[in-house]
Amino acid sequence: MLDAPTVAKLERFQARWDRLGPGLASAHAGGADAEPAAAERLRHAIAGAFLVGLDDGKRALFEFLPLAWLRFYRRTVRGSRV
Repeated sequence: MLDAPTVAKLERFQARWDRLGPGLASAHAGGADAEPAAAERLRHAIAGAFLVGLDDGKRALFEFLPLAWLRFYRRTVRGSRV
């Protein structure tokens, strides 16, 4: 079960989604019509961009690493599991 602050945050974002995209979100059953403040939206946007950047960076790193490094890594990992 979620705690009260988390439920309140989800209801605020649900109210915003309902206003911005009618028909795209499920019917809003809660009574909270307050939307998240600009600072809260900015904080979540920055956190989301940071996490996406980390994921993209990790993917790019493994895409462009030299094949010899990947072979060495695989040998090292297999050796540590045995």
